[in-house]
Amino acid sequence: MGIFDWLFGKSKNGSGDIPANDNQNVSEKIIVYSSIEKQDGQTYEWKQYNDGSWSMESDIGEPFKSYFELSEIIVREKDIYKKLEACEKSFDILSQVMKLERNQVGKIPDSIACRDYAPKLYMRLGQWSNAVSAIKKCIKAKAYPDKEWGKDMLEYCEIYKQTVEIAIKFLRDNEGFLQKDIYKALADTNIDTDCLKDFTRSSLLIKKVKKSGTNQLFLNEDVILQSEINIS
Repeated sequence: MGIFDWLFGKSKNGSGDIPANDNQNVSEKIIVYSSIEKQDGQTYEWKQYNDGSWSMESDIGEPFKSYFELSEIIVREKDIYKKLEACEKSFDILSQVMKLERNQVGKIPDSIACRDYAPKLYMRLGQWSNAVSAIKKCIKAKAYPDKEWGKDMLEYCEIYKQTVEIAIKFLRDNEGFLQKDIYKALADTNIDTDCLKDFTRSSLLIKKVKKSGTNQLFLNEDVILQSEINIS
């Protein structure tokens, strides 16, 4: 039996939290539960680990083989661009995989790497159209549990975009502004507080320099040049 690991990470509101630091180490995992199932002549061995993730071993072959291998890259790879490359390759087979999941398991997985990672990674880079495209590909593949989830993701992307562009414009005029003070400074603008917190925590559009228990915020011009930031 070939091993095609699909690491189902813990998710928040089903969205699949992504570590803010793509370079954080992944500790060795311990199996806490396993089961073997047979469906349609195929054998599946499921394993749950102490961090809440899962893996599946099967001899089912394609397209699952490629899907699981790509999912492993998305979850484990440190380079954000290699993660996104694997996401885009996953989208090419996502509809087929989701159809097989519904037919063989009866539902789609709780976590789907390309769905859970790609939109957020693109938003970190300020690549709004790519983020929207990723969400729409997931909607088309029926990779969300319901239609509202996809609509909510599109709405969140737009709110995040508006918040980030306001913050970027502010930092353009206030380079080195303290992270702890930016929430108050932008309180009277059309920003979403949760989106602003996510932006200051994990966006690659900014660089942070530690100062007096907080961070100074500077624009990452190299990433901004590759983004769709509109601050005119």
